Order: sequence, then C-alpha cells, then structure tokens
Amino acid sequence: MAGFYRTFRRSANIGLSVIIFLAIVVVVALIAQSHPWRLDLTRGSRHSLSPQTEKVISNLKNPIEIIGFYQETDNSRKDAQMILESYKHLSHQITYRFIDPDRQPAQARKYEVKSYGTLVLEGYGKKQTVTGAEESVITNAIVKLTSEKEKAVYFLTGHGERDIEDTGNKGFSTLKQAIEKENYTVKKLNLMRDKIPEDASFLVAADPEKPLFKEELDAIDAFVKKGGRLLILLAAYSDGGFKPFLARYGFQLKDDIVIDRMSRVFGGDYLMPLINSYGQHEITEKFALAAFLPLARTTGIAAELPKGISITELALTSSESWSETNQKALNEGKAEFEEKEDTIGPLVVAAIASVQPPEETKSPPGEETDKNQQAASEAAPEEAKSQPGQVAVFGSADFVANQYLELSGNSDFIL
Repeated sequence: MAGFYRTFRRSANIGLSVIIFLAIVVVVALIAQSHPWRLDLTRGSRHSLSPQTEKVISNLKNPIEIIGFYQETDNSRKDAQMILESYKHLSHQITYRFIDPDRQPAQARKYEVKSYGTLVLEGYGKKQTVTGAEESVITNAIVKLTSEKEKAVYFLTGHGERDIEDTGNKGFSTLKQAIEKENYTVKKLNLMRDKIPEDASFLVAADPEKPLFKEELDAIDAFVKKGGRLLILLAAYSDGGFKPFLARYGFQLKDDIVIDRMSRVFGGDYLMPLINSYGQHEITEKFALAAFLPLARTTGIAAELPKGISITELALTSSESWSETNQKALNEGKAEFEEKEDTIGPLVVAAIASVQPPEETKSPPGEETDKNQQAASEAAPEEAKSQPGQVAVFGSADFVANQYLELSGNSDFIL
C-alpha cells in the first residue's frame, strides 16, 4: 500500500509539473503574441533598427508597401529581405515583396526602375524611389511619404531662364514632370516681384540670359545661409552673372567649354562630355550610370575656400577631355588643346557647396537689417534652419532639357 502511495504521489507531481510547464508556455506565447520580440544575431546587429526608426514606424497610420527590384540570384537580395523583415516586424502597416526586373521587365517599366537594388515605397498616396536597402535610406523615404507639409521647388524667372512649361527641345517641361513624381510641387518665382515663399525647399536658376539684380542675389544668399538649397544650371561661355555670386561660396568660374574626345567612342559629340566618374557625396552614392552633359562648362573650385564652406566634386569628365577657352577657334572649327591656355581633364563639371549658417549677430542700435535678406531668412524652410545650406552648380543646363533628360543616367543624376 505504501508503494502504491509513493507511485501515485510521484505521478501526481509529474502531472502537476507538466500542467505548470504547459501553463508557462501558454502565458509566454500570449505575451509574445502581444509583444513580439526578435533576436538579431548578425555581426554588429546589422538588422536591428534604431530608436529613431522605431518611433517613425510606430506612428504609421496607413499601409506602406515596399517593392524591391533584385535579381533572384543576387546575394544582396537576402540582406535586403532581412532588413525589410525588421521593418515589417515593427508594424503591420509595412509590407514588402520582391520583383526580378529580368523576369518581369513590364513591372520594372511600370515603376520606372532602371537599376538593380532599387526600392519603391508606396503609401499615403505618394511614391518614393530609392537605391540601396540601408536603414537611413528607407526611413528617410518613409518620412517623406508620411510628411503632410507640401514641398516646393521654385524655378526663377524674369531673366531669360529655361521655362518649365516649354515642351520644345530646350524646355524643361519633362523635368518639371519628373520632379512632381518625387512628390514636389513645381512653381515659378520672380524675385523682382515676390519674396521667397515659406514652402520653398529648392530654388533653381536655370541658364539665365541676363544677370540677376543685387537685391535678388542678396535674397538668395540669405536663403542659403539659413539652410536653403540652391541649384544653378549654367551654359558654356555664359555664367548668367553668377560668377561673383558663386565666388562667395568657393566656386571659381572661367569662360570655357568642355571638349571630350572620349564621347566619340560612345557615339556622342565632342561637345557632349561623357560622365562616368563621380565624387563622394550622398547625391552620387551608388550612382553607377553614365551621364552626358552637352555644351558643358567647368565648375572650378577655389584653392582656398571661404570660412564655413566645403565643396564636393559631383561629376568629372574623362582624361581625354579639355577646357577650351578660345571661343572664336571653336566657332571656326579650329579648336585644339593649348597647354598654356587650356586645362586637361579630368575636369569638374558639377559640384556642391555646403554652407554652414553664420553665427547669430545682433545689428548695432538703429541699424536695420536689409529687407531682402530678412525676408529670405524668414522664408527659409523650417526643417532646414538647423542644417547647412547647399549650393549645387552644374556646368550644363542642356543635360536636363527635354531633348536630353532621358539620355542614359541624366534624369537619375539630377533627381
């Protein structure tokens, strides 16, 4: 009888242990279901997202779909999938899928994808296209999708600039449409009549035929120094009066045109430099497409830069190119490289200056701040007031005109 009792008690203890264990499993499962948790065992926790990203994702109110365009055999597709899974894990609003552009070329055309490793994010009635599955890139694209503030790009008018409504070869109507696809509003701005609006994210001066007035340049200068962004598109032998203005930011322009013998190898013209060498900047990061800049001039950089200015080269011509300064010889078809006057390539034809905001200074009593500068300061975008301004200078306006925008990598480079 005692043996039976011991056996019964042992069995009861085992049964109780099993019940307790099962209860713990159920509780853990319920907790896990309510509070999902993942362990990242990759080196350096490569696929663990930052608190900033977690905050952005936690505030999503609408679905966002991420479409990755990778070849099925591409090893980087697995890495992309792991980081996208991390985003999906944070919110049920995030979904993702992959498309092999080689197997589904129609889908690649539909989403205007031109290179492997492209991510297309759709949501909130908008679309963002980015290259590379890095956290900063993806999160920044999500922020742009969810942003309710309308961003605007203003093209300056009043001095013979290229027209965003012009559908001819020299016009910018195609560029306008391309910018609008990036969720920007594109407008015109005449600084002789209007102030720089508060919603201005970019100002664009596209190949002006006549110089801007001092008051206009002062307003632009104040806009940049308050964190605004300026894009200047120039033409050969013509600086639109911007030469002294750009010297403030460390650019050193000279009247020239780039001749590139390498372009003939690719079926181009001597006056259409081939660009396949790019500087180290977020604009050109992972950009591998060739671009062509017709009738380009150089965008020289001063040996000594002004205080608070740093300049990064964006695009360089081939070593077969040179800077031709003799316009008469060019027009007569007699242009040749002259060592004493011309500069041999590679040549910088696009560069960007980062402008640190000046230290706050108070005006002396009784001295009023220039009205244009004050207006531009107030107009600088709110999100830009704590960050450096930017001045990007391209030596060709034609490369983004209707005739050439879709040539090779031109549109990707400017956008």
